[in-house]
Amino acid sequence: MQILQTGQRLTLPDPRLQLQLSGAAATAVVVAFTAQGQPLSVDLAEQPLGELLSVPQAGQLALDLSRVPAAVQTVAILHAAGAAGEVLFSSGSERYGYEGTAGTQAVRLMEFYRRDGQWRVYAAGEDVGRFERVHPELPGLFSQASARAQTLKAQAARPPAPSPVNTVRPSSASTPPLTLSKRETQARLLTLAKDQAPGMVPLIEQARLSLEKRGLDVLTFEVKLVLDVSASMMSLFQSGQVQRLVERSLALAARLDDNGEVEVTLFGTHARSGGNVLLSNIQGYVHSMRFQYDGGTKYAPAIREMIAQQRGAQHPLLVLFITDGEAGDQTQATQALKDASHLPIFFKFLALDSGNERFSFLEQLDTMPGRVVDNANFARIQNLSRLPDATLFELLTEEIDQWLPAAKAAGVLDGRAQPLGGQPGGAPGPGGGPTPPDNRPWWKKLLD
Repeated sequence: MQILQTGQRLTLPDPRLQLQLSGAAATAVVVAFTAQGQPLSVDLAEQPLGELLSVPQAGQLALDLSRVPAAVQTVAILHAAGAAGEVLFSSGSERYGYEGTAGTQAVRLMEFYRRDGQWRVYAAGEDVGRFERVHPELPGLFSQASARAQTLKAQAARPPAPSPVNTVRPSSASTPPLTLSKRETQARLLTLAKDQAPGMVPLIEQARLSLEKRGLDVLTFEVKLVLDVSASMMSLFQSGQVQRLVERSLALAARLDDNGEVEVTLFGTHARSGGNVLLSNIQGYVHSMRFQYDGGTKYAPAIREMIAQQRGAQHPLLVLFITDGEAGDQTQATQALKDASHLPIFFKFLALDSGNERFSFLEQLDTMPGRVVDNANFARIQNLSRLPDATLFELLTEEIDQWLPAAKAAGVLDGRAQPLGGQPGGAPGPGGGPTPPDNRPWWKKLLD
């Protein structure tokens, strides 16, 4: 999904649109304008848009711009004063999102307009002050249309009446309506952070910015944190550097994870649970942990644990793998990462460098051949306490956007990819294989 920025314009690949409106835009109206700026209609039940724009359910619109009369130059989405309005829409196989700004009075949120025989979109986000500034007739028409739109949306939200026996209904081939559950989850978690962990709020905002740059903020991952608890990590735990990484991991989860929690796995000579990090327990989380430091560092048990956790997951896994030293089981770790490459798991290896460490094995894991798809990225961090958060979040999100299309092409995201050698076994993906279209996880829908 592409996130539009205010002022951005682009050509639509398909004039047939599916729109989802939320926030202040949930009570918006769609207005058709001539080239001279004359509003032709703001009532969703009237021409010229009546037969071209349907209201399948509250907040969702289906608009076929290819059937708009020639007299219409622009179709705009307007809403009254209130919070920021949001639009999610699909055009052909492409999907877009845009969040405007809060308005003191009237807001022109988005426009679709003709240019050289094609329809384009303009992410306006303009506070027009008063509807009279758009057109003198608009305030009265808007009031009438708002009442009519609310009636239509209320009707659409009601359950359909039972169909008569033996009645055949035509099937619909339209694109499934877009959902706002992701945005609602993010908003809920941000509100929770303000209440329970105010210090997390700027971190969540920085995570949002980094994710949006890569088009990832609209997707859902299960965020996992894998922490090295070999004896050499003791000073990093005691100095607060591990706590800082835990906080940044939770900030990512507040934007990516479906419940905003981070499951922690500890590893040294073996892997074991480190509990779950939440907004309610993030303050002093590392200090409250109880574990014994190990006398060695083995990656394979932790990687195998992630494979096991993926078998019950509903979303791809983003694994933040934190260590300060090379693996003592390099052959086993190499094979484990290869075995994980046919599954929807992306490993982000972060090496905490005290200044004299070498991480040639992690560099090898980042680039090694023999995998179904490149499922790992390696970053070395020196002086974590001095690293700006913007830089750290860029490192945490690097290459995820490259892994997604590669994983799709290799059949990793829909369970078609086989373990290396083509032998049966492993997890074919959540649910054990292909599932009905209505129940498919996001990575089987959004990336089609």
